[in-house]
Amino acid sequence: MAPSVRRWLTGLAAAVALLLPSIAAGQAVDENQRAFEAGLQAAARGQWPIAIVLLTDLAERTDQPRVRLELARVLYLAGEFRRSKAEFLKVYRHDIPYPVRRSINIYLDEIDQRLCQ
Repeated sequence: MAPSVRRWLTGLAAAVALLLPSIAAGQAVDENQRAFEAGLQAAARGQWPIAIVLLTDLAERTDQPRVRLELARVLYLAGEFRRSKAEFLKVYRHDIPYPVRRSINIYLDEIDQRLCQ
């Protein structure tokens, strides 16, 4: 094999090796987005157990506040108040906008009232 072809192939192999992690990361992002959307769609249809499974798995893999917030909301709607409270508190620990904090406070107050009954 000619040295110029060998250098070209070596360069191509290096470029592919450098691109593989970003391609894999892009696929993971797409997969996560699809899982998030599927969880939201299940919740919109009132399929709480399916939404909870999808969002719980995604929350454990990504630890994203937006995912945990939706999981907490779905848990609340499903009547799983203790788990919902735990998820809302996890979101609360992140740097989140004030309106989101205020909304979480409303949920937490309602949860506390329901648990005290």
